[in-house]
Amino acid sequence: MGKNQKDIRIDIAIKSLFSKTPEIDYLLSSAWEIDKEFKMFYPLTQEFLLLAEHLTEIINAKLVPFFDKYSTSEKIIANKDFFIRETTTEGQIWECSLVTENLIYDCSFRQRNKKLFMEYNTKFIEWQKNRLEQNNQIGDNSQSIVDIIKELNLEKEIFQNNELYEKEIINQNLRKQLYIENINKKKPSR
Repeated sequence: MGKNQKDIRIDIAIKSLFSKTPEIDYLLSSAWEIDKEFKMFYPLTQEFLLLAEHLTEIINAKLVPFFDKYSTSEKIIANKDFFIRETTTEGQIWECSLVTENLIYDCSFRQRNKKLFMEYNTKFIEWQKNRLEQNNQIGDNSQSIVDIIKELNLEKEIFQNNELYEKEIINQNLRKQLYIENINKKKPSR
């Protein structure tokens, strides 16, 4: 929703079907940041059917080609500089959002891009260790952070071991298939 309850906003997300949680979208930005033909907000009025028709045309012309361009983990890694850019959210400029970094991390694992995977794995472990240290200083429960660090170390171990990696790729393919089957079950029949 937009700034008032009768506005809508279109956001762009790419989903990694090979992650451990394929149901989670990686929000990249608002549609207006991808193509200036989109507005920041659209008022929701009685002419909503005209708006829907207009938005469908723009989405087909502007966003479908965007998604085709980044439809595989290989394409995302090849174009990672597009994703690692300054983005603006509510007036604040971010070099690269954690969401985008997770997308690149998942894709580097899938593509077995050792340099990129190790760079992001190390970055995420260091980030979690810093969070753990901060939580320990203020006395917060840090078990979830410890679990995340263990998971990141396990992912590194899997990445570096051919047999474990092959098993994980099989598991990823199964998770993807189950996810797609569940989505298809939810689609209304025609």
